[in-house]
Amino acid sequence: MAVPTQGSVHNRLLTTLSPADFSVLERQLEPVPLPVRTCLVEPNTPIEHVYFLQQGIASVVATTLQGRRIEAGIVGREGLTGIPVLLGADRTPHECFVQTMGEGLQIRTDNLRRAMAARPSLHQHLLLFVQAFMIQIGQTALANGSYRIEERLARWLLMCHDRVDGNDLSTTHEFLSLMLGVRRAGVTDTLKVLEDRGLIATKRGQVTVLDRAKLETVAGDSYGVPEAEFVRLFSHPAAELPRIVERVHRIEDPSGRTPDGIGSGLAVEEPVPLHGLAAPWDLPSRLSALLDATIDAQRADFGNIQLYDDTTGTLAIVVHRGFSQEFLDHFATVDAHDTSACGQALKRSARTIIEDVTTDPSFEPHRAIAAAAGFRAVQSTPLLDRTGAPVGMLSTHFRRHPRPSDWDLSLTDRYAQQAADVIAFSLANQQHPWRQQVSRAAHENGCGGRS
Repeated sequence: MAVPTQGSVHNRLLTTLSPADFSVLERQLEPVPLPVRTCLVEPNTPIEHVYFLQQGIASVVATTLQGRRIEAGIVGREGLTGIPVLLGADRTPHECFVQTMGEGLQIRTDNLRRAMAARPSLHQHLLLFVQAFMIQIGQTALANGSYRIEERLARWLLMCHDRVDGNDLSTTHEFLSLMLGVRRAGVTDTLKVLEDRGLIATKRGQVTVLDRAKLETVAGDSYGVPEAEFVRLFSHPAAELPRIVERVHRIEDPSGRTPDGIGSGLAVEEPVPLHGLAAPWDLPSRLSALLDATIDAQRADFGNIQLYDDTTGTLAIVVHRGFSQEFLDHFATVDAHDTSACGQALKRSARTIIEDVTTDPSFEPHRAIAAAAGFRAVQSTPLLDRTGAPVGMLSTHFRRHPRPSDWDLSLTDRYAQQAADVIAFSLANQQHPWRQQVSRAAHENGCGGRS
């Protein structure tokens, strides 16, 4: 069976491990399918395996001897099952089972214990998820005790929506009744209310989210606290994104100067060069590594990074994946007046997502090239230096309708900041003018754009 590499996994805990910590786990991780109702943790029974979910959702359910049950929390690809193992215990009275089918990476409990003993940093990293999950459990208790069923159901649907690809959620009225601790009739009535308002659509065994923004309005402040805590914990410098990192070191130019926009002594992660022993100043190689990581994180089909020329106010493609020369020529240069996603993002200095380029009126001038290139949706994230000035754009493109989760976009923001830092460093290094690099990179990548 193939050993999973860190670059191929989709579990957030594993992708945010340091390479050294991941290396002690990778040969112990075994890919397994996770059909619905698979029991991952049995109550009051020694936990034999811990599962890092890659796809799907697992429910942690509190139970009593008399058969009362209610969901205490859910886990998706942001976390793992078997939290008692991380805390030094071997069992729990709670049950954990798969509520939405998927797949995961399992590891024997004894192997994980040995790995954590050998690598305290690994143990500490996994404990960050324990903190995030404890906050989720607390917020679930608050929601169950203080909010109406309509708000609680909206919260639950949003949490599941965060953890799946697309907008379809596999569930039944009976299951929702169990998860929320209410009568089945109450679930049925509330689903109909949300459906009548155009927030969701339902059919047997499935709920489809139609209007997430309005669903968030219904949930109110019952939703969001655990999600913000996860982002806070895994945006900490100790949880850098090492999937694209060769090493952490202090970047200095040959003269010993530290560039403006990257404070003196700041540890900056150097992306892995893609073309053998690339020169330290090979900007396209560094940006290519970050682009690949972003495409992988969002499960996108294409992507590109543009650099911003402040003398002309335009963006020019410097690295790309999957595009034809026709596409590159069409988007040779883009400015803030352009109605493409990157043009809109440049104008607003904020991320822009066009979920369907075939119907979005702003994208009408570019529909033909989108059809030729084969993408249906696009997101563009501005690359801003530490002063907030634009230095480039990071865009991903999708053949189908995507909805990157909050975790995906948080990961994208981390990659975008790394890309902005690398570009800012090159801008500050007068020995290596970036415009020359853009011109050279555009020529080597077959881009017809001027810089």
